[in-house]
Amino acid sequence: MTLPIGRPHEGLRRIAEYTSYLRQLAQTPEAQFTADFVLLGSAKYYLMTAIEACLDLAQHVIARRGWRTPNSYADTFDVLAEHGLVPADFLPRLRSMARFRNRLVHLYWDVDPQTLYALLQSNLGDFDRFAALMLPTLSASGDASQEGDSGSKDD
Repeated sequence: MTLPIGRPHEGLRRIAEYTSYLRQLAQTPEAQFTADFVLLGSAKYYLMTAIEACLDLAQHVIARRGWRTPNSYADTFDVLAEHGLVPADFLPRLRSMARFRNRLVHLYWDVDPQTLYALLQSNLGDFDRFAALMLPTLSASGDASQEGDSGSKDD
């Protein structure tokens, strides 16, 4: 999928990029993956950054529309669901994604290799689904016209 450069499409691009790295890691045989600290560390990092990219994009949409401020990362997806951008059947998976992000950041020592491998095998499609849900919203809102003007304090 080719996307315009700039915010918020940059977030969609990053989700796609990090998910592609995770898909490459998912091709590793389980025994090799769970025994290799470099592969485990890479998977943790790219899962965390892919989830962060989803949260950043969600928070952009929420702020742009003036919706209520989320109480937590998981609540960020609740706000999108309240406004019909995320279907109810997908919301629990997004909330789990946000909770797993917290686990990667705050309880990083407690993420076992088998759980990580299982996530790579079965949950990467959630990133694709989230990006697909956000793309029409960004295009319809005029966010696509912000190309080149990131407004980021990091720029």
